[in-house]
Amino acid sequence: MKSRLSLMVVFAAFASTTVLGQIAVQMREQTGANGSITGDFTVQPPPILPAAITGAPYSADQVSEHTQTLADGTHITQSQRVEHLYRDSAGRTRTERPIFGGPNAPEDLPLMIEILDPVARLEYILDTEKHIAHRYTVQPQTPSRALPASAPSGVIGAARNRTAVSTGAAVVGGLGAATTTVGAVPLMHLQNTSESLGTQVIEGVLTEGTRRTITYAAGSVGNDRPFSSTQEIWTSPELKIMVLSKNDDPRSGESITRLINLSRSEPDAALFQPPPDYKVVDDTGPVTIKFTRP
Repeated sequence: MKSRLSLMVVFAAFASTTVLGQIAVQMREQTGANGSITGDFTVQPPPILPAAITGAPYSADQVSEHTQTLADGTHITQSQRVEHLYRDSAGRTRTERPIFGGPNAPEDLPLMIEILDPVARLEYILDTEKHIAHRYTVQPQTPSRALPASAPSGVIGAARNRTAVSTGAAVVGGLGAATTTVGAVPLMHLQNTSESLGTQVIEGVLTEGTRRTITYAAGSVGNDRPFSSTQEIWTSPELKIMVLSKNDDPRSGESITRLINLSRSEPDAALFQPPPDYKVVDDTGPVTIKFTRP
């Protein structure tokens, strides 16, 4: 009990904003005098639904790991909590994410569960604490605004994340024609190359690989010599999902995100509807979900 309590005290002084797909989440947490933990997270749903990917059902677990190598050769490896992903043949998706994904996060904190239904043009955010399904009517994404399946995404699935993928202080991908900097670095100081890695079978599906390399000129970020960061992405053309992503930056280390336990079977239809014991509430703005743990 003592070790759990001290863990929660360290973990409790946490406040941050993160983006899950197109959903912005503000999270706060406090620990009481008796060691209980109280927190809340506010969810801002996206303005549009992603384009539906039909005829390609799957379910999988997403795991992420970050490894940093110190100057003396010591390796520090941290794993994030598992995310659960589902998609049916009609293009409906369900994502179950831990709201605090760090390696020291208590296991019994609530999940952030999101159901996207492009057929009915609905989105649900499930409050597992109060058994409330927050329902939103959302406009579908137009084809001109859709991303290719190989686009980098922090959420492996329907290519929903339109933000760039960060590797250290730099940003790889998401560069528009009017962009003149990557992060805070002028493009004139960068060399961006891309190469095909061919194909390989990962988790039982055929994938295509691409490696993108950004080389920083000497002096671009205070460096006295050039250095490079790389991003390797393996996507399934059939399922239109990213199966494996590797980001390697000498400043921050290596991050790997992969799908495991990938199944091509049709998921249970009940996963894409609010549970029968949940109260459905129509919303148009942000919702705050509160939780308490002894």
